[in-house]
Amino acid sequence: MSLRMKCFIILCITFAALVAAIPLLSTKLLLSSYEQQEQREVRRTVQQVEQAIKTKINDLDIVLQGWSNWDDMYYFMSGEYDDFQAYVLDTDHHIFSENNAFIILDTDGALKFGQVFNNGTRSQLPPSLRPLTDMESDLFKRLIVNGYGLIQLPEGPMMVVGRPIHDSKCQGETMGYLLMGRYLDSKEVQQVSENMHTSVNILGLHETATADKQDLLASITDSGGIYI
Repeated sequence: MSLRMKCFIILCITFAALVAAIPLLSTKLLLSSYEQQEQREVRRTVQQVEQAIKTKINDLDIVLQGWSNWDDMYYFMSGEYDDFQAYVLDTDHHIFSENNAFIILDTDGALKFGQVFNNGTRSQLPPSLRPLTDMESDLFKRLIVNGYGLIQLPEGPMMVVGRPIHDSKCQGETMGYLLMGRYLDSKEVQQVSENMHTSVNILGLHETATADKQDLLASITDSGGIYI
């Protein structure tokens, strides 16, 4: 066989191999492209859900500011309005039907008022919310510094906000601390779903099927808060 024929055969074999490989390479590239696009879409959706929840927390914080800077609250904490609890806190004020936890602490950390509200019923603070009343706890300190947060409770995730109590001019000494909480329940999640026109489901870490939750937490942290 001549050298020219050998070269021709080698070229034909190489060409045939390339032709056979092109569909495989194309399929792999397309699948990779689709996967990357899907991940971008999922990440964008998660960011939108995160922003929607932050908006809800911000709305709760606006309500909190109205109460923490209310002169009647300020005078109640300073001992000048003893009837405040009877006229306001012990009534069916709409604030209690819209939120689930209402906590008032004095500057020494003593609980002046603390109740949870659910479907029109009142009850004392459950043990799961007690860390919020401990001024020495990291949870309380972070909440007061940041002003808001999202905590996981046995009853479900709760949006919480907290601020010092001042008068309406935000002057004078701090008279205590006011904290409010609202469960991120199915009703709240449904509102997020309807506003985003997409199905949203929120699960606690303990509800996931991942066996090693510490690895999952590390992955979420390493990926900047969103892990896909």
